[in-house]
Amino acid sequence: MTSGAGRYAHASMASFVQDFFDTVTPISLPDGEYTKQDLVDNHGYTEDDFIISFQQLDIDSESADYASRVYIFNHTSFEISDDAVFVIENGGATKYVQNMAVHAYHDDFDFISEGLAQYGNEYVLQPAIDPYNIGRTLEIEYENKQNVPVVEEYTIMNFISDTNAAASENDGTLIGDAWPAMLDVIDALETQGTIEYDHANGRIIYGSNSSSVVGNDEDGYVVISGEDADVLYAGNGFSYLYGGTGGDMLYGGDAGDQLWGGDGSGH
Repeated sequence: MTSGAGRYAHASMASFVQDFFDTVTPISLPDGEYTKQDLVDNHGYTEDDFIISFQQLDIDSESADYASRVYIFNHTSFEISDDAVFVIENGGATKYVQNMAVHAYHDDFDFISEGLAQYGNEYVLQPAIDPYNIGRTLEIEYENKQNVPVVEEYTIMNFISDTNAAASENDGTLIGDAWPAMLDVIDALETQGTIEYDHANGRIIYGSNSSSVVGNDEDGYVVISGEDADVLYAGNGFSYLYGGTGGDMLYGGDAGDQLWGGDGSGH
């Protein structure tokens, strides 16, 4: 992974790799070749020891893709490839890894994160982008893992280089960098029309993906149903009501509202 969010995932960030190359407290394994599965099954390690996790908001805040990385991924995980083979020779004096590669781990897109970043989701992103809670969790699938660059022999020198790179990239902050970047994302989505909650005919209100009562008592609203059976009602002024795929109930007011039933058996 030489581009995109994965370029910041260095093998040296995995806890087992750190233990493996530790020169102060050498790893207590005899000479031999060890795969991930062997280390987990027979030597007391866990899958988590080969996982690399970090928050994109902390990484390389001056990069051109900083805002998109933080918005789409932020808390993200990677793993050491299953094909990696850890080799110990000469009583531990020689250590290296064959076929070292870092692969993307399971990921998704939603407004749930970890730590302080969750405050940004709850108080900045979701209120602006999805105030009616109609969004869903989207699973992210990564293809062509076989094309990820492989280091045929990863040595202590590679480990030191990765460690230094990771330290130099760790410069982002939540308030100073991520917060203004997310405001720029919101502005871009509004400018592009990706999200729209204001219309020439009034404020737009969306129903959720479950049954709900949607409407407003004020003038000039566009009310749009979600997927399930919703109740939509108009306010005091002229409004537009759009039913969805469920069996919606639409109630107009006294101002000659326009009502569209949608695809379900609405009324």
